Amino acid sequence: MTCKEAIQEVFETENGELSTGEVVSKIYERHPDQPWKRSTISAHLIGLSINHSSSHHYPSMRRHAFLWSLGNGRFRRWNRETDQVHEDATSPAFSRIDEDIKTSEHRPYDQPRSLEKQSRTIRDIFEITNFIDNSRWHTATNYNLINFYKEDLSNDTRLLTHWLCYITDRQMEFERIWDIGGFIFSDLVDQIKATKSLQLLNPQTPSSFFVKRRDYLYKDQFKFKKEDYEKYLFVSHQKVSNNSILLEYEFKEHTSPFFISRYYPSDYLSILYTLTILQDYDFNLTRYIIRLLNFLRKDDQLISKVLFGLYLLSYEGIGQPNHSDIKFGQNMEAAEKLNFGGGYIIENAMLASAIENKLKISQVKVRINYHHISGIPRGVRIVLGLLIFIIRKGLKYRLGYDRD
Repeated sequence: MTCKEAIQEVFETENGELSTGEVVSKIYERHPDQPWKRSTISAHLIGLSINHSSSHHYPSMRRHAFLWSLGNGRFRRWNRETDQVHEDATSPAFSRIDEDIKTSEHRPYDQPRSLEKQSRTIRDIFEITNFIDNSRWHTATNYNLINFYKEDLSNDTRLLTHWLCYITDRQMEFERIWDIGGFIFSDLVDQIKATKSLQLLNPQTPSSFFVKRRDYLYKDQFKFKKEDYEKYLFVSHQKVSNNSILLEYEFKEHTSPFFISRYYPSDYLSILYTLTILQDYDFNLTRYIIRLLNFLRKDDQLISKVLFGLYLLSYEGIGQPNHSDIKFGQNMEAAEKLNFGGGYIIENAMLASAIENKLKISQVKVRINYHHISGIPRGVRIVLGLLIFIIRKGLKYRLGYDRD
């Protein structure tokens, strides 16, 4: 019997809805040897759900879909007569974006898109995302997006939690990220804002939100493999208590929930780098974005450069680490080298290259040379960097190396 057939067997005798945990339990009742891991069953439930947003990752399963996802990790049989599947978007905004993309393919690089045209494009994008959000989230079965660990969180704490969830949202069922990861990350962000300490991400400290699996207090209850003890997980300081969403994932009330993202080594570094840079903004993502907007407000490439600023915040220099690359002291040192000097997203080497290429910053190849933060004021460093650049280019010209 295959995993798909085992799931079919469960739903043949079940007319209502079932959670992932209930399906797993029913399968294990019928198959005590547990031939399939919980993660395998969960992936099959996604792939066999015709309307699940991640089912396209499992095309071989989706061809045999017979389930309907209700969100929040719950499923029922697909009623082909009443359940409508929207395979493509029909909003007229899509055609406008498509036309804009086609036009931009032939736009000379020395003709930057006007701010007005960018504004129209971003409005169209908002129209599309609003359509998608309404279709996905505004349903009777949906709860309020992220499973925050408590309700009275500041707006920026909620926003930063969302950003950390987004960082880990790669090739996993999104419900698990927002349900479990959201609970843990909201606890982490709230505590970091209160304590102003990044030691909460140091696996060597007892108060860390990121620990080796051998240090997780409830590892025996969840039957962690001993060969995985040196690997890591994210863990909350809070107990599950009566959180109904976490209880559906078979956490017990007295335990602290844990979360293992698919690419947790790089996700950990992205989160550590993000919070290290945000130290200069009182761990406030909103202030960081506002600083970028103010710094770039007269720039025709404002949108793309703000996005680049968010890329620098969380993804620059991460690479593809594994769990053995997680060394808090060295990781912190690398993260601090990426400090952007109070909101500037252009380093000296980038600035020199930009001047050389007529300030088309988003359209030139640049190299960023990171260095330890020195005690020399940033303004002095920029002026010295420009003087060195001018002298170097002048000498090359005088010697005949840089003439047409």
